[in-house]
Amino acid sequence: MTTPKILSIIISTLLSSTLLSIFFYFFNQTGKGLNQDGRLYYARSFKVIGLLTLLLPSGLLLMFFMGWYPTDEIFAAIALLVAAGIFAVLALIFCLEVFGVKGHYDQQSISFTTAWSGTKNENWRDIKSLRFNKRMNWYVIQFESGKKIRLSSTLNGHRDVIEFLQQPNMRYRRNLDQ
Repeated sequence: MTTPKILSIIISTLLSSTLLSIFFYFFNQTGKGLNQDGRLYYARSFKVIGLLTLLLPSGLLLMFFMGWYPTDEIFAAIALLVAAGIFAVLALIFCLEVFGVKGHYDQQSISFTTAWSGTKNENWRDIKSLRFNKRMNWYVIQFESGKKIRLSSTLNGHRDVIEFLQQPNMRYRRNLDQ
């Protein structure tokens, strides 16, 4: 295999992954109020994509160790290893997000766990603010304790939480920015 062929494989894999992600983003039912039991979680399709993204670096490493690249070109070997490393890190980050983020809420409180900041348990009466970050496409709920909970718009149940918090009869509604 020549270097241009390896690069074309990498580019086509990137394009395929991007198109697949866009497809699932627009045609998935994530975050659309399908959840009435107070759970916050990523849809199964995101978890499948997470596992599939782990296959890319595995395939690149397989190519390297099996010698399926031009062995006389050092650039091809370096490109394979660098690409495998980058894709492995990105795939691990994505998997930590979709498998490590979950939560539960009820009329009094929310419990939210992420791989990045651990578990946060807060009472709704302690809300300081609620904002939507357009750039990151998530809601930020800040509490009097200073803790923040970021609810991604792709998280199942996020819309139920926001609708719950925006009810006009909520006694702490006055604390919300929206």
